[in-house]
Amino acid sequence: IGEVWLCSGQSNMEMPMKGFRDQPILHSNDDIFNSANNNIRLYTVPRSVKVMAMDTSKKSDWKITNAETVNNFSASAYYFGRLLQKQLNVPVGLIVISYGGSSAEAWMKAEALAEFKDLIIPTIADTAKVNNRTPTTLYNGMLHPFIGYTFKGCLWYQGESNNGRPEQYEKLFPAMVKQWRSEMGNGDF
Repeated sequence: IGEVWLCSGQSNMEMPMKGFRDQPILHSNDDIFNSANNNIRLYTVPRSVKVMAMDTSKKSDWKITNAETVNNFSASAYYFGRLLQKQLNVPVGLIVISYGGSSAEAWMKAEALAEFKDLIIPTIADTAKVNNRTPTTLYNGMLHPFIGYTFKGCLWYQGESNNGRPEQYEKLFPAMVKQWRSEMGNGDF
């Protein structure tokens, strides 16, 4: 009956088909114009930074692929989904949960970050402002509502915000993957 893919990360995953200002995407105008496909569905989770895990995300809707919907959708996710749908000839759903400039630890729950003693996990009592680099905040606000969803797999496009800590990222990224796989319950998706 088809499959659904989680597409997550920072600005490279978030970059829409129309490109960012002064950052066009090669051939995207033609690809947008020729994008109509009833077998590819698009869903973008709105940005949300939260200290506590949410059960639901901000409102968004599934969209059928066409020039209007693809224009503002993740280019990385769309090109992947288009190729996958063509090769498999089944419906493909793409859920984009991304936030430009985010750090890997923002996409993880507190328990998965326990071994990283230098990362400060915010609590509801904290008065400090949280953002897209604060540990757990994007997991809580954007990813947690989708835990348990039956994803076939995940695309991850991130790393730049952690570039000043490459030794930590070598451990942080596998810990994130392990956490996501464990929580999703789909094996090594």
